[in-house]
Amino acid sequence: TVSRFDKIKRLDVLASNINNIKNCDVIHIGRYQDDLDYFNSLKEIYKKNKFKILYDLENLDKDFDEKRVFFLGYQDIRAVDALINEYEKSIFIQMSFSEGQSNSILEAMARGSVCLVSEGCNMQDARKSNAIFVTDEINFETDLQYLLTNNQEFEKIKEKQISFLENYHSFQNIANNFDKQIKSIF
Repeated sequence: TVSRFDKIKRLDVLASNINNIKNCDVIHIGRYQDDLDYFNSLKEIYKKNKFKILYDLENLDKDFDEKRVFFLGYQDIRAVDALINEYEKSIFIQMSFSEGQSNSILEAMARGSVCLVSEGCNMQDARKSNAIFVTDEINFETDLQYLLTNNQEFEKIKEKQISFLENYHSFQNIANNFDKQIKSIF
């Protein structure tokens, strides 16, 4: 996840529903210091589920047999990109109650992370384009496991993301839409 540590982001959905997922790291990027009560409640959920809690990447090792969660705090976008490249698969998770146009989802798509999001993430165009995978807290663990184990579906979503970004968020598309809007005024 890349987000503020705020209850509206529902990071606890991930923490509470990942216990049976094997061979994956959970990496939270964001200033957890901004809401220490919420952060501490998340840590307790992970501890209860026997996750090793880490605060840096010194122990980032591909050959591991324990459940790990990394709380990295704020990270520069280049560091996030480099980190994502360390993994065979990257799934960006955002289970917010409510979002505007989510820049973090668009950024995750652009770096090639498949996005598993809640209905509240307000990404209707991406959903219609099958460029994201929408879930809820009841189906979260099953859907995450599906994305981790179904390589064909994972790659299909990545292809749809590229197409979605090109069709809705490319510079050329934005310029063309802007031009149309200006011409409609005059």
